[in-house]
Amino acid sequence: MIILKELAARQSRTLTEVVSETLNRGLRQGAAQPERWTCASFDMGGGFDYTKAWERINELEASAVAEKMDARK
Repeated sequence: MIILKELAARQSRTLTEVVSETLNRGLRQGAAQPERWTCASFDMGGGFDYTKAWERINELEASAVAEKMDARK
């Protein structure tokens, strides 16, 4: 930040202009040579039907609420 402020002062420009120009220059350079990467994935095992996950969550929440209501009696 100090370097950018000094550059802006030397060029009689605003800090916003210098930061914007610096970011744009960096983004243009990065766009020319995109870095490729992959994200490793791991088999977490089967046995759970994710299509019914919200139904199961609602059942568990309803059960927890019922237990709390019974505990208050």
